[in-house]
Amino acid sequence: MAKQINQDLQVAFKSSLLKGKEIALGVSGSISAIESVKIIRELRRHQAKVTIFPTLSSLQFITEQSLKWAGAGNVVRDLSGQSEHIFSGDLLVIAPASLNVINKIAHGICDDALTTLAQSVLGLNQLKKKIPLLFFPAMHLSLANNPFLKENLEKLTKLSCRFFMPKTAKLEDKMKLPDVTYISAKILHHSHDSKRDKNEKPPKPNLFITTGAVPSYIDEVRFLSNLSSGKTGMELAKNCFYRGENPLVLAPESLREAAPSFIEELSYYLDYSDYFAKCLASLRENAANLKLAIFTAAVSDFHLAKKNSNKISSKKSQTLTIEPNEKIIAKLKSEFPEIPFLVFKLEINLSLHEIKSLAENMLKNYDYVIVNLKKDLPHFKKYFFSKKEMKVIHSPEELANIVVGLVNENDE
Repeated sequence: MAKQINQDLQVAFKSSLLKGKEIALGVSGSISAIESVKIIRELRRHQAKVTIFPTLSSLQFITEQSLKWAGAGNVVRDLSGQSEHIFSGDLLVIAPASLNVINKIAHGICDDALTTLAQSVLGLNQLKKKIPLLFFPAMHLSLANNPFLKENLEKLTKLSCRFFMPKTAKLEDKMKLPDVTYISAKILHHSHDSKRDKNEKPPKPNLFITTGAVPSYIDEVRFLSNLSSGKTGMELAKNCFYRGENPLVLAPESLREAAPSFIEELSYYLDYSDYFAKCLASLRENAANLKLAIFTAAVSDFHLAKKNSNKISSKKSQTLTIEPNEKIIAKLKSEFPEIPFLVFKLEINLSLHEIKSLAENMLKNYDYVIVNLKKDLPHFKKYFFSKKEMKVIHSPEELANIVVGLVNENDE
């Protein structure tokens, strides 16, 4: 009979993305070790089994009992006759990773449970096992600039280890551990990217996603635009990243502050012309690697016949002449016919028959279509069409699974 976890140790699940995955979390000596409880609990919320390997110095900052509570009892502090140091899981993460631990691992030293486990992973990877070994360093800036560290980072990187160097905290001269959201996102990503080339640094984008409302300015402060918060595209990018994809995201400047820090390929547009130019540049630069281009952005359909170079007065009535914009997606598809396009279309009141008819017509020019109705936006109901099937989508996770399936299909 499976061992039941005490109710106090249980967590509320967020997803099943790490279900069946066994993750070893190494915790080394740093004040950032106090964040390890949050990391452990977050991984368990995605249904991972987490075993913690603390160094003795880390236990000066956080207690073994705290780690046992967070990991439901799975803590290995010392080497024993149970061979815990022989790696048999899916992923080894060291967070925080101290200067001491990084340098010891780089020189093949294994004088405790964690460093011995790391040597086991490095050895298995020489046998083509491709086990991700992720380091999240945290240390004072003077230690981060140590010449031996730089040399050892290069050595371990050549052995397919991944280092996520934190940004330096302002006024503190410290490289602080990234937040739990960032760390868990990177772990989710690397637990699902087994098909990617581990030696490709940095990984090339295989997915292009546009999001947000694309405006056409009528003067220096006012614009014409369509309805869009940008949430669908940004959530899609995040969920695809969690599933091992490498999205390149083009978003409006208004979303810069809210953009997830764990997605490295992000660029921003100001208006219609800038959006088109950056779409064009992104597709040209990445055409050889892209397996899918997704257009969730709501592009303005009109522009002012003659833009005012100042600010139109609001003290009197104005007669403005607007003209239709050129259809950007159609122009892009004509230049990049080899890249599969998934196009979003927002409508108001259509019957299911009318939705199908619209999609069939759009599929003459594009590879995949998603139609959503304005009344369904709060409930996340979308109609997906390909030349083979139709599906009704009810959640961001379901949409991401479909997109990942298309990427895999186009990667074959």
